[in-house]
Amino acid sequence: MIEKIKIRNAILQNKMYIFKKDISDPARFESQFREIIDKDIFEWFDYDRESELYTIPSNSYHKLDIQKYSDQRNFKEAKTKFKFNGTLRPEQQKVSDAFFKRKGRVTSGLFQAPCGWGKTYVGCNIIARANVPTLIMVHTKLLFKQWQEELNKQLPGIPIGTIGDGEFNIQEITVGIYKSIYNNLTALSNQFSMVMVDEAHLCPAELFSNALNNINCKIKIAVTATPKRKDGKHVVLDDYFTPYKIFAQDLSKKDSPLVELVKTDIPFNVIDPKRDWSRQLNKLTERNEYINLISEVATQDIANGRCLLILSDRVNMLKNLQKLIKGSVLLIGETKEENRKDILKNAGIKYTAILSTKIFDEGISCHRLDTLYLTCPSNNPIKLEQRIGRILREHPNKKHPLIKDFQLRGTIVYKQQLNRLNWYQEKGFIL
Repeated sequence: MIEKIKIRNAILQNKMYIFKKDISDPARFESQFREIIDKDIFEWFDYDRESELYTIPSNSYHKLDIQKYSDQRNFKEAKTKFKFNGTLRPEQQKVSDAFFKRKGRVTSGLFQAPCGWGKTYVGCNIIARANVPTLIMVHTKLLFKQWQEELNKQLPGIPIGTIGDGEFNIQEITVGIYKSIYNNLTALSNQFSMVMVDEAHLCPAELFSNALNNINCKIKIAVTATPKRKDGKHVVLDDYFTPYKIFAQDLSKKDSPLVELVKTDIPFNVIDPKRDWSRQLNKLTERNEYINLISEVATQDIANGRCLLILSDRVNMLKNLQKLIKGSVLLIGETKEENRKDILKNAGIKYTAILSTKIFDEGISCHRLDTLYLTCPSNNPIKLEQRIGRILREHPNKKHPLIKDFQLRGTIVYKQQLNRLNWYQEKGFIL
């Protein structure tokens, strides 16, 4: 008999995952398994060296000594009647409706929408319509605060619980940081009927997965702009958040950003990216000619009424740019919370350019921004989509979204720039 295995990663409709590292003798397990199960329906995925997974069909449960699963998950209505205070756009309404196709009851699913589309806003609507005790899982303090603010605005009068940032207060609608949730699973496991996960592509991370798996709720909803991961672990999302996968209506042509390629003669030569990337990048961001070029372009755009988001991987570069660009302000990791709020509130009023690092990749919302500067080499499509999404949010005073992609000289950056160009064209962005 095959050794008893606890299903830790996911319980699925038609299959289950088991980590190889949870099995004392993986080779023996695989050999025994293939003796009793058709090899065509038994697979394992080598995502990385630390997290190999077996996938096993559910119709094999009876042949194995495996801890079985029965659906005793919570699904009870909230004692309070939730009421949504906003009005959805037609495309947003379609997404919300998709989660209530089963006799008007909320169902699990994943919905993807571009940054700036209003995912949090629609999430509030779904929570109100479901009217069940709900836990919203986030991974940063910034998202934690943003969900609190949006829920208080769109569901007025409903107490919002908080788990994280030194707080532990459970209400029928609760926002929690996943690390704090993980540390309090015993107290939380039977409190909710629905879990909504923001930035759901982070779920395959082990702590996130364990927290999600141990909340005993019937409904799980994923919210994300980028449901893919470079390591391939996004396949697990399809199983966490079944049965629906909903893709929001993409941006219309009129809302698609313009792309302007700012060509330079500034070299970026790297012989060995693994060894030399960081040192060459440091040299680039310290070059006066590059700093001056960016500041000159920025000054002109600001004079034309644009509100800029200038991104760089190097804080020193941003600090040098701040000295040259009038009305610019730094928003980096060390920026205090109260200063962040002031910056985001006064963008386009007191501040005409926000200079920031990768902290802007996820979670930060500033509707006034309309122009994105890409100043450091990159071709990661997930990061690109997240960063571009920062300038796509609706605001009455903003100009048409504009991307300024600074082009450098060098073999590696040429390939990266070509990949970005192809990606812009695939997305239908105007060049």
